[in-house]
Amino acid sequence: MTRPFVLALFLACLFLVPGCGGGGGTIAVVVGSKVIFYRLNSVDLTNEVWIMDIDGTNELNLTNHAAEDLNGSLSPLGTRIVFESQRDGNRHIWTMRPDGSGLLQLTTGATFNNLPHYSPAGSQIAWTRSADIWIMAANGTGQTNLTNGAGTNSSLAFSPDGTQIVFQTNRDGNVEIYVMDNDGGNQTRLTNSALLDTTPVFNQDGSKIFWIRGDDIWSMDSNGANQTNLTNTLEVEGTPAVTPSGSKVVYVRDGDIWSMDPTGTNQTDLTNTASSEFDLAISPDGSIVVYSLAGAISNVWIMTIDGNNQTQLTAAATDDNRPKF
Repeated sequence: MTRPFVLALFLACLFLVPGCGGGGGTIAVVVGSKVIFYRLNSVDLTNEVWIMDIDGTNELNLTNHAAEDLNGSLSPLGTRIVFESQRDGNRHIWTMRPDGSGLLQLTTGATFNNLPHYSPAGSQIAWTRSADIWIMAANGTGQTNLTNGAGTNSSLAFSPDGTQIVFQTNRDGNVEIYVMDNDGGNQTRLTNSALLDTTPVFNQDGSKIFWIRGDDIWSMDSNGANQTNLTNTLEVEGTPAVTPSGSKVVYVRDGDIWSMDPTGTNQTDLTNTASSEFDLAISPDGSIVVYSLAGAISNVWIMTIDGNNQTQLTAAATDDNRPKF
């Protein structure tokens, strides 16, 4: 077992940090020491948000509610988890402490809200409401429609400094990649292709954007220049993610998790299994990948960034999906 993996497992603990704010103090976890995922409840067939240590121990159902709860993400400071829930009848954005306490509903009304993302500093949350991308302060104030009715806008990702948001939209008739300031200004089209351009992400310093065009992974400068097909295969690639150092792009190819250099070289099959892997996420220190593996049901697995130490973390009787650090 590699030294980074052992160190990460050693850090897999929950810290209770006293605070002076309302609600009886602050509970924080060390970012990278926990995995958040959602699990299907076999009784009512809704999902719940769960948390566990990165060695698979100390599983805890955070939401434990009859309504649908899913897509949880930990704030950069480790003090809150944002998630989506239908517990008031509509799909809304909520936050809670990492132990499930301190529930706070951020959005209201007869709207469909999903896929929330914390900004890199944790001070804002961007999310999708119906066909638009919205942003608000992390406490739910200042809710602002950034795209405001121009097509269907989704798959947002913040730049590393939080000043820009890259996203996909069909406002021009085809699905293309756009970028905008985090206040909605300077919305700029970056791609122009007859193929679908989807799921964009920035690299570690914001200088590059990686995305899917058709079935291949492409890269471009953050202003849209130098668009390059990195994979150029007959297989189906998806969900690119960039390591914090920027040295590797990790992605899914035909059900396996692969990695490559950001130039497209050294393409390597990390999992090489007969099963289907998906929903990958990279740890904050770049040493570990967590992902879902689908058999009769899907479970959460973990491995080092080089594909070693592949370990099953969950073994529930129902599906576990969308693991994140």
